[in-house]
Amino acid sequence: MSLDRDALLCLLRQAEEPLTPLEILRRLGLAPSAKGALKALLREMTLEGVFCDPALAGQLRGMRDLPRVAELVVTGQDRHGGLIAWFAKAPPLAGAIPPVVFLRTDAVHFVRPRLASRVLARLTSLGPGRFAGRVLRLLDADGGETIGVLRTVDGCCAPEGVDLTDPSAMEGTGSVVMRAPDGRIRRVLGTQDQPATLMLACQLEAGLPEVFPDEVLREAAACQPMDEATARKQSRLDVRELPLLTIDGVDARDFDDAVWAGEMETGLRLVVAIADVAHYVTKDSALDREARRRGHSVYLPDRVVPMLPPRLSEDLCSLRPNEGRPCVLFDLRLSAGGELEGAELRRGFMRSHARLTYERMQAVLDGKEKPPQRIPPAMIGALRAVDRALAAVEVRRGVTRCEDTQAVPQFRWENGQPIPYCDVSLASHRMIERFMVMANHAAARLMRNAPHAGLFRVHPKGQGVNPSRLPAFASPCPAPHHALALDVYTHVTSPIRRYADLLCHRSLFDGVEELEEDRAALAVHLAATEGRAACVAAVSSARLLTWCGEVAERGGHVTNATPSGSRSR
Repeated sequence: MSLDRDALLCLLRQAEEPLTPLEILRRLGLAPSAKGALKALLREMTLEGVFCDPALAGQLRGMRDLPRVAELVVTGQDRHGGLIAWFAKAPPLAGAIPPVVFLRTDAVHFVRPRLASRVLARLTSLGPGRFAGRVLRLLDADGGETIGVLRTVDGCCAPEGVDLTDPSAMEGTGSVVMRAPDGRIRRVLGTQDQPATLMLACQLEAGLPEVFPDEVLREAAACQPMDEATARKQSRLDVRELPLLTIDGVDARDFDDAVWAGEMETGLRLVVAIADVAHYVTKDSALDREARRRGHSVYLPDRVVPMLPPRLSEDLCSLRPNEGRPCVLFDLRLSAGGELEGAELRRGFMRSHARLTYERMQAVLDGKEKPPQRIPPAMIGALRAVDRALAAVEVRRGVTRCEDTQAVPQFRWENGQPIPYCDVSLASHRMIERFMVMANHAAARLMRNAPHAGLFRVHPKGQGVNPSRLPAFASPCPAPHHALALDVYTHVTSPIRRYADLLCHRSLFDGVEELEEDRAALAVHLAATEGRAACVAAVSSARLLTWCGEVAERGGHVTNATPSGSRSR
């Protein structure tokens, strides 16, 4: 009897306990002399990723010389542009730093994997929780398309590859094209001297979609604004007379949070109203599946690749001024010293009384501008009092802040051309950040004790490592957020642009159950989409800065003027 691959797989799947090579040969009716051929076959199957199948994992015993192969998800880049990955099927460990793999690819045989794509890699240990990985195979069906520049060399046109980690890779002239792994041009994106072409190249190179599926758009189009009768039928708390206001960047189009504050005899009260996305995006709907796949909205200098269609993200879910909107309310009671003493969560029906930019809010706080007509001056004083109290609590807790040492590059557009400027961090930014942190913390405390948990936000404490240098990540298990010095934390304040927030809303308000293993897999996926969003935003800004520098060298006009900027939270 010869060594049969299918018979071997069948045997391993049905085995009740791990088998040694000799036991495998005996059960297959083969002589011990076939041991060498069996080991060669097992090694070949390992490098193909066969034993990543959960039904086969751990079914071999006494095979220490087999290479370690794993299915990975590309989650980000290191400071040198190298790819970083997590294990696709990593077990949920409360508070533990996920094992990280530093990837390398064979440029001759492989296209550079996209962020958020899946790969099969051979691993070499670099120490506890750290591995080097060589990519063996791309597991995503659409992972092979790349962006190139069509240049003429010696009278012949040839596409050159573009490395998104190198902003200078797009210098010069030529047509930007999308090409298949065999080098054939599939699409011409435009000319290299146009900033919109460079941004589209960044979007497509990262695997970000350009359009929503028809089924998703149909579901979005069928959604209707909430009226008073519907809100009453759903027993929503009517807070339309409460003077809630939104504070966002000047270019913001999706307003997902609004705030109100008041001073009481016993302390302070802060109400944070968040867009009720779960009212429109129900579990397992087409909208939900697409939002889950995208994971995050991605912000490039000239465009947004949203998690939800504009019908929802910019309209029905957005807390636009003077329009009735479904919301979820986080009613927080604080001591005079800023300690969280109680929190009530309710579904509500609200109306934003004003929309302020961070710059206008800063002018109001500084007394240089009057509050909007419908916002009582006493409320501005209360917002300031809550902010001071929360700032003092941060100091007492020992919050670790990682302040930017360099200005954040931003762009405004004049006649279709980008003009770079430097964003300035304002006290109004930090005030809203503190309010959102408190709402997120209150939600995490409630979710920790809820029967159906969502995803928590964990920031591990590294041994001998500054906490601000370690990334925070989503986890199905509650654990401390060491940079914020909080015992538990989550994300609930941006459900328009983060899927994790939507998941937590369902957990807190609808009791929707997600299996822990599903939440663990989703945490890995969201780490990848979060890393992709951050990387593409940084790369696109760097590329656009390079383009602006080239325009200036050619005699164009680029200014360093600083207008009213925006800042993403």
